[in-house]
Amino acid sequence: MSEKIIRNLIDFYKAFNEKTLYFEDTAFHTFLSKWPNCNINKPNNILDFTDFNNKKYSKNWILSEDFTNKNKTGIKDAKLFPVSSWTNMYLSKKQLFLKTKIPNFTLEFLKEKDISDFITVINASFNKEMLRYNQVKEKLNHTDFLFVTGKSQQKLVTTAVFFSNGQTVGLYFIATKKEFRKKGYGTETIKQGINHILSEKPTEFVLHATFAGKKMYENIGFTAVNKMRIFVKI
Repeated sequence: MSEKIIRNLIDFYKAFNEKTLYFEDTAFHTFLSKWPNCNINKPNNILDFTDFNNKKYSKNWILSEDFTNKNKTGIKDAKLFPVSSWTNMYLSKKQLFLKTKIPNFTLEFLKEKDISDFITVINASFNKEMLRYNQVKEKLNHTDFLFVTGKSQQKLVTTAVFFSNGQTVGLYFIATKKEFRKKGYGTETIKQGINHILSEKPTEFVLHATFAGKKMYENIGFTAVNKMRIFVKI
């Protein structure tokens, strides 16, 4: 399952043409660039995975620039700075969730007229620019993506993106407008989105939870598999 979770994330980054370096099977790999020898296309994010059940993934070392196992460089020596930590989780479910009655709440597929509001909620939740208008518009009708919104009294209050790579469905950009948090809106958005996908075909779901969101996903039924750290090159 650990490999499936990582693979979905990597495929998601590729779908958005993001330059990313990732750690897999005791080695660092990259796509869209040759990091770190190519300064022009150097990726912004470096992903380091630490499996709960497999100690081969080191938390304290990264491979040196020649990507061999013989020569290792410390994270600080490589000028990498950890910026966030996530817990990778999965859900294997066959039965649909029961709907929770939240007054005036509806789940909708994202429409082009709502893209700007959709992006605003996500960027405000993450405190930085996570998505751009053209990125979302380009993928809006793509068969691998499902963009959903939760609305209260016709106002967009929650967001979620479901991405299928053929093996699993990943949940990304799950966000709730500040004044609507801790009221069940985010949970219901996830449950109803999963219900829609399960009604078409059975699949496994994966996501990458922040510390604040981990408990909510566990309550839904997700299980923690491994941890992931994100670094930036300084």
